[in-house]
Amino acid sequence: DFDGSAVLTAESPLGPLGDAQALVQPNTDGYYLKTIKTIEAQLSVKDTETSTVVNRLFLLVNPAWRDASSFGFFASKQAQRDILDRYETTYAVDQFVVR
Repeated sequence: DFDGSAVLTAESPLGPLGDAQALVQPNTDGYYLKTIKTIEAQLSVKDTETSTVVNRLFLLVNPAWRDASSFGFFASKQAQRDILDRYETTYAVDQFVVR
């Protein structure tokens, strides 16, 4: 993308339920909040046998996102609701910064 972010896709030979996508280094503007919702919708697959919606693996990778304040004043509530409250942190590298 224009700012160094990327969407990486891995397609499984076993079918779409094994596919995965990663959004790497998205920044905190509204464009990426909308992009995340779009990718989530694209990765939702209806299971024909059970008629339930199955979500495929979607990774958000950005070490700069720490909490809602990372998204600034105007987007912090939306980011908290749409990202931070919905995605579990599975791997994090924290570093202590003194300014």
